[in-house]
Amino acid sequence: MTISVMDDDGWGESVEGYQWSDAGDELLIRFTESLRVYSVQEGVTERGVQKVDLGEVLDIGWAAGDWWTVAKRDGSVVFRQGLEGQDVPLEGSAGWVLSTVTVSPDGQTVAGTVKGPKLVFWSASNGKRLFSIRIETKDPHPLGGNIDIDSICWSPDSRCLAVQPGFPVADLMVIDVRARRVLE
Repeated sequence: MTISVMDDDGWGESVEGYQWSDAGDELLIRFTESLRVYSVQEGVTERGVQKVDLGEVLDIGWAAGDWWTVAKRDGSVVFRQGLEGQDVPLEGSAGWVLSTVTVSPDGQTVAGTVKGPKLVFWSASNGKRLFSIRIETKDPHPLGGNIDIDSICWSPDSRCLAVQPGFPVADLMVIDVRARRVLE
């Protein structure tokens, strides 16, 4: 089956991202102007839709038994546990552009990359900024360039975050989030 959506003005919405629930029985799709939850059993059935503004939702995922979203609202970045939950503004995020966002599997910590090599961590429950880490190179790269973070991924126990910086650093780093430090 192919999933596609026609919006109110007769144009199709594009898929911007999707995520499976842990059990694999639900699929959340982030379209350009909506979030849609599909039940996947013997077939695929749409069971919920939430309209969003174009480019408003930064990322989606599944943690602690529910969907989460991170979105731009009123100049800040907000976290929401559950599609019908309350927005929790992430402290100090006004005007920021998060390029990569993820939430720990236990649903307690939001992590995001901010313009280049900076990782910021927030409490998912109240949006308080916990700490940040700047990734730097020890030796300048002969070709120059800025460090960007290509990907981040949580350990299943929510204790550590693996970080893959891009050019000019290509090593995988592991951050112990509870201890708030990079593991050597």
